[in-house]
Amino acid sequence: MRKIGIFIVVLFLFVAAVSADLRITQPKDKTITLKQVLNLEISGKNLGELSINNQLVGLGLNDSFACALFLRDGKNYVKVSGSKGDTKALRILKLKTFPDIEELYNGKKFWGKSIVVSMATLGYIEGYPDRYFYPTNAIARGEFASWLARVKKMPLPDLSKDVFYDVPKEHWRAKHIKAVLEAGYMTGISADNFGLDDFLLRREAAKIAVLAEGFPLHEFQPVFVDVAADSQYAQYIYTAFANGLVEGVSRKIKAYDPDRELRRVEAAALLSRFKQVKQEMVRLYNFNQGYNEENFCRVNIAPGILSFAVKPKEIEVGKKSVIRFNLELSPRGNFFPVSKVLIDLSPLGGLPDVELYDDGTNGDKVKGDSIYSLNVSLTPEKKGQNIINATVVDELGWESQATTSLRIVK
Repeated sequence: MRKIGIFIVVLFLFVAAVSADLRITQPKDKTITLKQVLNLEISGKNLGELSINNQLVGLGLNDSFACALFLRDGKNYVKVSGSKGDTKALRILKLKTFPDIEELYNGKKFWGKSIVVSMATLGYIEGYPDRYFYPTNAIARGEFASWLARVKKMPLPDLSKDVFYDVPKEHWRAKHIKAVLEAGYMTGISADNFGLDDFLLRREAAKIAVLAEGFPLHEFQPVFVDVAADSQYAQYIYTAFANGLVEGVSRKIKAYDPDRELRRVEAAALLSRFKQVKQEMVRLYNFNQGYNEENFCRVNIAPGILSFAVKPKEIEVGKKSVIRFNLELSPRGNFFPVSKVLIDLSPLGGLPDVELYDDGTNGDKVKGDSIYSLNVSLTPEKKGQNIINATVVDELGWESQATTSLRIVK
């Protein structure tokens, strides 16, 4: 029994030692970030072969490795597998935000920040082309129709003709507008016009929300001083209020301001109170759901340089010569493609950022074979050994460097 006990202890220590070889030093599991790119740093003893998200990233590795994680909005899963069979996993939540949402308002956190960030991350709302959200801007009817169609996950119809005079079938919001019209959630402002760019009023928004959520109209006692019991939208406003869809505009006075334009942040808040959206927002921040291989994020490593050489390796001083640079890269596969390959010819009296080519021109023989080349004509003025540096940069900005040498003789 004692021998068996010793064997079990030794086996446990061996397994622990093997599993401890692979460590992720950053980022941490359950990271929440606004960054689109994070550095993944791995350490261990004799890492050997390493795969990330089922993609081989290195062979013969020693005690450390780093790469980039390119995150999508929402949940991102990372699986790191070592050559000894040990596996580590990371769960990363990438949130989408806007510069003006991150700014402080009068020194305080903006009240709608978490709502806007969550709704944007879920893909329901968008900002403007300049990447700002403009939360206090009034929302147009066309914008709200798109947001509503996304929230309700409505199938978008094919269009063979214009939806309205002001909504041609080619307009990118046309299918959203057609969908909410057919569902009976919204109507046009006239028989011919939807009011695509007209602003939505708060009373109209309450009615749309009640119709979209399918709530029966309530018997009510007037709550808001500016929404009389016999007003046109009273039943919809009070039904929406009773079901937690809308709020008043003041803590001091019970007022709804029904004829004011609905602001973009108010529209986001209204839609965030829909039952289905509330459930999705809870799931969004739950690290125990939705993290699997379907949510693998994209991985990137620095370009691999297989060789960098110059031919001939020796030329005569004062004599015009043509030399050829060749730099061969390892295949990029699913990694970000190379954006440029540069060499520094300043030691030879040239420019510090001369580009090599893989397009069949400028001395390159075969287009797209991952061998970057350049023919250079020069007349060296002094002898000596010259070190030439090469830099390879991918589309994500990751760099690799290599050197070669050219000897100038008499």
